[in-house]
Amino acid sequence: MNKTTSAWIDFIVANKFLALINRTKLANRDIFDIHFILKNNLEINKNHIEEKTWKKFDSYIKEMIVFLEKLWDNHNILDGLWTTLSEKQKKSVKENLISETIFFLHSLI
Repeated sequence: MNKTTSAWIDFIVANKFLALINRTKLANRDIFDIHFILKNNLEINKNHIEEKTWKKFDSYIKEMIVFLEKLWDNHNILDGLWTTLSEKQKKSVKENLISETIFFLHSLI
């Protein structure tokens, strides 16, 4: 992967992090994508997140964790993902996606 492509991927990843709590309506695909990003150790453009939020990266990650913790018990995580996942994936997403994403986010701070 060349440097330009890598920079674009970092930018896209950072914007996915920003979208999670800044969309007017939650998109479960953001949680799914963030989980994928963290599980696969993709680079995150921390400076971009700090510039857009006017917050330190750690503070923004903590906000993401609080946001996800509030969803944990009463949220239909499969909404919007239902048709794109296999039955095995649906079970895993329903049981683990939010808790694993929170775990991965904690590793960033």
